[in-house]
Amino acid sequence: MQNINIAIIDNNTDIITSTYEKLISHSTFVIEKIPSLLIEKRLAKREKAFDLIIADPCTYCIANAGLCALLQEKFPNTPLFIVSNSNHNDCIITAMRAGISGVIFRDDYLDDLTKAIDSILKGKTYVSYSTKANFTSIPRKKSKLNLTKREIEIIQFLVKGFTSKQIAEKLFISSRTVDKHRSNMMEKFKVNSVIELINFVQKNNLA
Repeated sequence: MQNINIAIIDNNTDIITSTYEKLISHSTFVIEKIPSLLIEKRLAKREKAFDLIIADPCTYCIANAGLCALLQEKFPNTPLFIVSNSNHNDCIITAMRAGISGVIFRDDYLDDLTKAIDSILKGKTYVSYSTKANFTSIPRKKSKLNLTKREIEIIQFLVKGFTSKQIAEKLFISSRTVDKHRSNMMEKFKVNSVIELINFVQKNNLA
C-alpha cells in the first residue's frame, strides 16, 4: 500500500499532540511535524507536495494569508484539514469561508479521524458531526477541482496511452480498481470519455 505523506503544523497544543499520536501508529501514514513558526519557510523550500496538511484553527488564522497563498502557488492540490478543541470558534469560520478541505471536532475525531483523512484524499470535503450543527450554513469558497495522488498517477499513464491492464501492472493494483478511479474522475469532472478527461485535466493543470 502506498504511503501517504502528512504534515502536521505543530504549535504544542493538546489537540495537535493527540492527532499526531493517533496517526503515527498508522502503517501507511508518513508524518512530519513542522513547528508553526517555520511552516511557510519549510513549504517554500520543499519540492514535493504533501498529500495533506493538518493544523488547528488558531494556527490557521495566524498563518492564514501567507500559508494559503503559498499552498495555492506551490501545491494547489494539497488539501488543508483543521482539527479543533472547540466547535464554537471564529477561526473555524474563517477557515471554512476560505475553502479548507475539512474540519473535525475533538469529540468526534477519535472515531472519525482516519475516515476524514480518507474522504479528503478522495477529493471530498469532510465536516464532522458535531461541527456541522454550527457551520453548515456558512458560505464557503468554492474549492478547486483536484485529483487524489492515485488519480494523478493513473491520469499520467492515461496521457501516455497506457491501457487499464498496463496501468494496473505498473501500480500493483487490479484493472478493476484502475477502471473505478477512471470512472470516478469522469463523473467528478462531468466528462464522457477518456479523451475528454485527459483534455480537461491538462487544460486545468490538475496533474
